[in-house]
Amino acid sequence: MTAQSTVLAVRLRQAQWLLDDLAFDAGADRLDAQQIAEAIAVLAGLGTLLASIHTTICGEVPGEVSVETAALDRSVSESRR
Repeated sequence: MTAQSTVLAVRLRQAQWLLDDLAFDAGADRLDAQQIAEAIAVLAGLGTLLASIHTTICGEVPGEVSVETAALDRSVSESRR
């Protein structure tokens, strides 16, 4: 495991545990503002980490359309006509 994949694995598990607790408390109607704020912070951090890893792997920012993807999309839509 690389350092980056280790960090990702740990952060994903932390988010999983947090969301499990959040789901349980939501079902029991016991959510509070602090839990929600913590979830927002953890998930925002996880999103940032995932975006960084995506950029490292793909060489492009998530949401950007590469030239190859755009050409493939055009080809598929033209073949459906």
